[in-house]
Amino acid sequence: MRRAIYLLLWLCLLVLAPLPALAGPRIALVVGNGAYRNVAQLANPANDAKLMASTLQALGFTLIGGAPQLDLDKAGFDTAVQTFGQQIQGAEVALFYYAGHGLQLRGTNYLVPVSANPTREADVDFQMVDVELVLRQMEGSGTRLNIVILDACRNNPFGGRGLRATGGGLAQMQAPEGTLISYATQPGNVAQDGEGDSPYTKALAETLHRPGLGIFDAFNAVGLAVKEATGGAQQPWVSSSPIAGSFYFAGAPAAATPSGDPAAQAWSAVQGTESQDVLQAFLKQFPDGLYAALAKTRLQQLLQQPKVAANQQSSPASPDPSSSRAKTEKQKIALAVPAEKPEASTPTPSPGTLLRTFEGHSDFVRSVAFSPDGRLLASGSDDKTVKLWDVAS
Repeated sequence: MRRAIYLLLWLCLLVLAPLPALAGPRIALVVGNGAYRNVAQLANPANDAKLMASTLQALGFTLIGGAPQLDLDKAGFDTAVQTFGQQIQGAEVALFYYAGHGLQLRGTNYLVPVSANPTREADVDFQMVDVELVLRQMEGSGTRLNIVILDACRNNPFGGRGLRATGGGLAQMQAPEGTLISYATQPGNVAQDGEGDSPYTKALAETLHRPGLGIFDAFNAVGLAVKEATGGAQQPWVSSSPIAGSFYFAGAPAAATPSGDPAAQAWSAVQGTESQDVLQAFLKQFPDGLYAALAKTRLQQLLQQPKVAANQQSSPASPDPSSSRAKTEKQKIALAVPAEKPEASTPTPSPGTLLRTFEGHSDFVRSVAFSPDGRLLASGSDDKTVKLWDVAS
C-alpha cells in the first residue's frame, strides 16, 4: 500500500494543472481471410488477424465485433465495413487491418472475400471489396488519424480466369487527409506469406508495443525489420498525407510526455510497476482513455501471475516512520508528525538539517512527493489523509 499512497500523492500534484479533455477512443476493424472456397486457401491470414487483434487490444483499441473478423464472405465483409464506418464517428484513431488475398484491377485495389469466384472483369465490382470503400468510411468521420494496413499483396489467385487487366501486388493509393496507408510490400510487388505469421504482421506486432515510437518511426522500424527478415526480398511501403500532431501506439517517450497531461505523466512514472495496488490507484484516478487501457492490461498480467509472487509484490515492508525524509536538489525537508510548532529555516542548511515541520496529520506520515518545480509537497499519512503544502511559505 505504501507505493499506492505514493502514486496518489503524485496524482494529487498532477491535478493542480487544468485537466485536458480525455483522449477519444481507438477503433479497429481487423479482417483475416484465408478459407477461400473457390481458389487455394491461405494458412496464415487467420493467424495474422488474431495476432494483430490481440496487439491492438493491448494498446487500447476497441475491435469491431470484439474480435478479429475471420473468413468473411462478400455480405459479411460489407456489413463489417459499414459497422466500422458507424462506430468510428468522433473517435481519435480509426484503424483498418486486412490479411488475405488482394489484387489490383485497372489501378483499383480490391480485397477478396472468401466467397469470390469471378469469371470476368465485370464480376469483380460485385464480388470483391474496393479499398476506396474503406477510405470513404473514414473520411468525414471526425477522427484525428486514420490508418489502413494491408497485408494483402499475395499472388493473384484468379490470374487464369481472363482478368487480363490485373497487375501484380497492389497499386499505390493517394492517402486522404490525416491518413496513413501501409502496404506489406512495395506497390506492384508480391509479399511473402511466411511460416505461421507473415513477416510483415509479425514485425508489426513486435514494433507497435515499443513505447516512444511515433507513427512514422513505428512503420519505418517495421519496414527495416521485414527487409532484414526477408533478405531484402520484401520492403513494406507507406503512403501518407500530412498528419497533425503526434501519435504513439504505446505511449509517448518520457521526455516528450506533454506537461499538461496528468494521465501521461502518471503513467510514465508507474508503467513499470509490479504492484497491483499502484495500478488500481491509477485506474481510480484515470478510469478512461489510452493509459487506462494500458494499466488494465498490465494489471491483468499481474493478476495472472502465481499468487506467491503477487503476495510478495503487494506486501512491501513498512518503512520506519522516524526515517521518513524527502530530498530534492534545492530542499531537504524532514517531517515530524504531529509537531509543536514550525521551526525557522536556515539560510544555508547542511545535509539532513530540519528546515520545516508541518502540522495537520493525526498519525504517522508514510510517503511524500514533490511537484516537479520543488515548490509544493504532498504528504500521505496512516490517518488516510493527503495534504498539500506550500514549501516556500
